[in-house]
Amino acid sequence: YGQKVTIRQMLGHVSGMGDYNLIAGSYEGEKVASDINLKSAAGGPFRLGNEDYLTIEEFYDVIKKVKLIHDPMSKAEYSNFAYFLFSMLVEKQSGLSLREYSQKYIFSPLAMDKTFFSDDGLEVIKNRATGYKAKKDGGYQTDMTNMFVVGDGGLHTSINEFIKWDNHFYTPKLGKDPETFIENFNRANSPLKMRDALYANGQFIDKILDRNVFAHSGGWLGFSTYYVRFPDQRLSIATLCNDVNQEPGKHSLEIAKLYFSMK
Repeated sequence: YGQKVTIRQMLGHVSGMGDYNLIAGSYEGEKVASDINLKSAAGGPFRLGNEDYLTIEEFYDVIKKVKLIHDPMSKAEYSNFAYFLFSMLVEKQSGLSLREYSQKYIFSPLAMDKTFFSDDGLEVIKNRATGYKAKKDGGYQTDMTNMFVVGDGGLHTSINEFIKWDNHFYTPKLGKDPETFIENFNRANSPLKMRDALYANGQFIDKILDRNVFAHSGGWLGFSTYYVRFPDQRLSIATLCNDVNQEPGKHSLEIAKLYFSMK
């Protein structure tokens, strides 16, 4: 990049790295002007998400060519690229894929035996939900990805597994010093705000209903999700939708309002 970029900056989306629209258009938006002119096998524009196909190694080769879009620590801007690069960093440093590493050091200690990063686009996943989107003329169609890069996504889990993940914020088990690990996990990566909130390792630090929260949305093609944790009240809401037309953030807020109205 010609500039120093740190892991903490990447974790906090303040590294200056860009996002998918620098290499191709997708359901998230059209491609923007860039020096990456990625082509499909047929020679046309690359179609990202559920049409054209790249292996993890091929995707890495593409990402390595994308320049910074601004100086590190000058602006907070979301970058899936940064989190994908973490998966490659884990593999380089540990000798394990992110799937193997997370299974050994994260999911197994938390007894999350049905949670994993899917890095094999051809594997059969038991009880996998199908993603859908509404058709313009009525009805639905399937909307599934053929991407299996991980780090910024590719995680398969369930509501019951999510309960175990949420519990570890109150009874830490990970790392050599679990209490310190959670404190660091919940600490903002930088003083720069994104969407009027600080960011801490995959979590927005914000206020909802005048209460402190850690929250994050997620989605890709036919799936849309939202997770919010009210630590002071020990209330968490995880909303996982396999219909992209749903609004999990809105549903979660409605649940929270109902809960607090009864307290």
